Amino acid sequence: RACSSGYLAQAWAEIVNDSAGARLDYYLIDYPRVKLITFHGSAIYSPLELGKLISSRAGAVLNTVLLEQDKHAIESYYLKSGYTLTRVTAGFDSLTGVLVFNVDEGRINQIKIEGNKKTRRWVISRHLPFKKGEVFKQDKGEKAVDEIFGTGLFETAKMVAVPDSTGITLVIKVSEKPYNYIRGGGRYDLEYNAQVFLDFVVGNVFGGGQEMYFSTNISEKKRSVALNFRTDRIFKTLFTNIASIDYSELKRNRYLAHKYDGYTKQISYGGKLAPGRQFPQLGMISIVGQLRQINWQEPGKIKRKFTKLSIGFESIVDTRDAICFPQTGKYHYFNVQFAADIHNQKSGYSRFETSLEAYYKLTTRLNIHPRIALGTSSDFMPYFDEFSLGGLDNFLGLHQDEYLGDKMVLGSLELRQRIGNRYYVLTRYNAGNVWENLERVRLSRLVHGGGVGVGIKTPVGPLEAWYGRTNKGLDLFYLDLGYNW
Repeated sequence: RACSSGYLAQAWAEIVNDSAGARLDYYLIDYPRVKLITFHGSAIYSPLELGKLISSRAGAVLNTVLLEQDKHAIESYYLKSGYTLTRVTAGFDSLTGVLVFNVDEGRINQIKIEGNKKTRRWVISRHLPFKKGEVFKQDKGEKAVDEIFGTGLFETAKMVAVPDSTGITLVIKVSEKPYNYIRGGGRYDLEYNAQVFLDFVVGNVFGGGQEMYFSTNISEKKRSVALNFRTDRIFKTLFTNIASIDYSELKRNRYLAHKYDGYTKQISYGGKLAPGRQFPQLGMISIVGQLRQINWQEPGKIKRKFTKLSIGFESIVDTRDAICFPQTGKYHYFNVQFAADIHNQKSGYSRFETSLEAYYKLTTRLNIHPRIALGTSSDFMPYFDEFSLGGLDNFLGLHQDEYLGDKMVLGSLELRQRIGNRYYVLTRYNAGNVWENLERVRLSRLVHGGGVGVGIKTPVGPLEAWYGRTNKGLDLFYLDLGYNW
């Protein structure tokens, strides 16, 4: 028990024989008294703050049991603040009586990146919140690994701390994905029937994380091809860019008195440039410039042309936890553009659109989904830029794009009950309308509607079947399979 107390520097016993017989002598030597306690290497916390954590005291006999507890107390204090690589050792000079706690806070001596065969080093290092000489912190390290993996460039990404004599060497190990591949998908709805897309992707262009892809969209009434070049981050900045050229054909369904009345054929080709920047809490904000030729012809009317030149601003904030039946999060879209036909000086107009929707859990299975959208313009807009009302994701009871106008108000409130892990029962209320001009906008003229539906999560996306009806007696059945791209 005496030896385990921590006070003894040495302890031994001797058997001594004399005239009276034999006796057992014990020899116990205490550690010297501690005259001074110092802390070396602690930059994050002051010696005064660390001194409050330990039980060893100046003037007391050194106790090695307390010393181990003191080292653990200091390491635990750092650990609670996220400094998980802190190591504490102690040294005692028996001649001077000085007790020194050496605190290795886990300071980074160097940073190494391994496994990046094609990817440039800065593509990875731009996600690192650490620099040489800084102290490693667990939460920052985990976030950096998530961001590196989230680039989509790597199969795996991990961070390893290799201890040095003092401090650490931080090693980021990645395993690159195949960068050239084909992706595709499909969907079906009663409005435009089956649709498929194929993307031929060349990823990680020049090793800088950029993506170039040739995209095709094929269906009975929708066809398009596009060449896109996307940069999620330009070098080490938060600036982004999207550039594309495309050609598309659309046979847009028309409805008169809720009945199919042919289609408007629209052909569009041109290009878009959208430099932007990522902002924490604000999402992506971009400047969008377009030059596009649009030709369209409505049934029984002459063919019309519009060479659109526009510039505007776009913002997207998306915090939804899933694309298919999200449970929480918000989605906010904002767009304003100024456009004109370059061949007609009197054709200028401005267009403003915004929408906000959110998902909230009322219980573990019951979800509420409010949404509001507004749109307006400074003047009459050409057909292809008008706001629309109708469709499963817009207004129940109406066909997609059944009503068109230059001003738009739309609101909805949806309840969704989950049954099991894949099945849903849904109900929704809608209110909204579109108008040709501001003078006609009246809340009393809002169209009301709603409906009920069921949904299923499938490997190819959500499957939804709905019945909707408006207060004007117009009704419609919807069937959608797949993601709405």
